[in-house]
Amino acid sequence: MIETIDLESRLQSLTSLLISADADLTIHNSEGLAACSLIFKSQHGLPYLESFVYQYIDLFTLQEMTSVDSWILAALGRSFPTFQKRMESHLSSYRTPVNLSSCQNPVEQIRPQFEVEQQIAEVKRASVKIRTGFLRALCSRRTIAMVGPFLDCGINLNELESPIPNTYIRAAASQGNLDIVVALIGAGALVNAKSSYPEYGDWDPPAYRASSPVDDLLERWHSLRDQTLGYSGNPESEQWVLKKLLQNPTFNEPNVLFRAFMKASPPAIIKDLLDTGWGRRDNTAPASWCQKVNSSEVIEAVKSQNQVIPLLLEYGLAKECDDCFGFTALLHALDCGQRAHDSAQLLIDAGADLCRKTGSGFTPLELVKRNVSTQHPRWPMASRTLGKRVERWELDKSKLNPVPLEEDHHAYDLLIKAFKEYDGAQMREGWQSKSLVLGSIEGI
Repeated sequence: MIETIDLESRLQSLTSLLISADADLTIHNSEGLAACSLIFKSQHGLPYLESFVYQYIDLFTLQEMTSVDSWILAALGRSFPTFQKRMESHLSSYRTPVNLSSCQNPVEQIRPQFEVEQQIAEVKRASVKIRTGFLRALCSRRTIAMVGPFLDCGINLNELESPIPNTYIRAAASQGNLDIVVALIGAGALVNAKSSYPEYGDWDPPAYRASSPVDDLLERWHSLRDQTLGYSGNPESEQWVLKKLLQNPTFNEPNVLFRAFMKASPPAIIKDLLDTGWGRRDNTAPASWCQKVNSSEVIEAVKSQNQVIPLLLEYGLAKECDDCFGFTALLHALDCGQRAHDSAQLLIDAGADLCRKTGSGFTPLELVKRNVSTQHPRWPMASRTLGKRVERWELDKSKLNPVPLEEDHHAYDLLIKAFKEYDGAQMREGWQSKSLVLGSIEGI
């Protein structure tokens, strides 16, 4: 936090230097944002913006400002009376007679319109690009007074300027402006996420992007835990908003647990996701491309050795779904070496099927037999990917190591022990007879 403030202070000094050297304040970026609006969007920019306006904004600059900058100054004036008085005092100090001025409009017409009704009308008439740029900028600040007038005036709160779902509620969530998030939900903003990707050949989907305020919060909290430069706040104090988003009937993101794993979310967040019903269950079709490739969250937790595996099993998440390699969670646990054998035991204790031939063509017993007989050390199946884009959703490969023969022997011993302890009735159901299974084991 101190580093962030120090960095912004240095950048503000550089900004002042550039502007004093006659940098053009009216140049805007592709979103229609120029100097005032960009300063406003910065984390600690509001105090600087007050002095910035007083020092650098004259009538001619104001006349050439983009709509977004002008609207932001007006919204600031309505929300902060001292700001409005300071700006009006500064502008009224210009006494050039109208007949001598090169400006075609009197001061009263150039000055930002502080009447909210007039500004709302201007915002409604603006192009989608200008309107969305302005409202995203407002929502990025923790100022209900500035955003409030635009929530119930008939403006579409789910409007998008591009196919990328960078909505107003996402702008608020990414900055931790939770009061604005709640206000937007109350005004009818959607929490929906576009994550049910279509089929693609060669396992080559579009790149996965954050697509909902939940994604943005998971990203934000991960950055806060890592003390990433540019972020400030306490993730624990913000977590109360998560269930409000998850319980919203417009939220639909089947990949949300995968993203939580990718952002190293703590068990408390995983539990909130599970409490609201997220996660794939056995005998259900994949709800997204990610689920088709990675199958279930249990598999991903096994591969990454996430400590929430018992919690996932307690909530009944899928144990028997095959991933794109035809592997179940148990097969991955037996295949990844001793680091995953505790997970294998958890799956066995939770009733994972020891006898089913999976899409890989292997039963658990056949897999450990193959692994014992292959050349060592060997790489586990989890180290493989289906292409660069799939790899983005895989576990951290640095956690994987070649598996030595003794660890495969340990997996074999673990499975034999499980077979011998298995209930006879369950064995007959899956394998016709317990003697057949034990005979197969003894034949290794």
